[in-house]
Amino acid sequence: MLTPEQVKQYLDNDDKVLLLDVREPAEFAQGHIEGAALVPLAYLLSFTSASDLGEEVLDPLAKEKGMGDATEASAYLVYCHSGVRAETAALHLRGLGFEPVYNAGGIVQWPYGLVTAG
Repeated sequence: MLTPEQVKQYLDNDDKVLLLDVREPAEFAQGHIEGAALVPLAYLLSFTSASDLGEEVLDPLAKEKGMGDATEASAYLVYCHSGVRAETAALHLRGLGFEPVYNAGGIVQWPYGLVTAG
């Protein structure tokens, strides 16, 4: 699992990182890391092929960041509340062939401020 400092370093120095928040929408609305995309764990796990997940979820996120598609991402960072759901998500992403994928831990350890909806 990455430390909050390592995650921040990725986010500050690499614009081709995709940051995925695998919590539920209500949790995301209460506060999330700037630049994170909400992809609830159950939704992420519903994808059984890399191409489907790429087309439906990851490619649009990559395009928002100026990439052609998710294959151009330098890394996938996944976080949740405490790191448990993030580990499940990271294992699933790796199982589908996405690399490198890192468990970015839990938002409860994030000391750098959050963005709230509204």
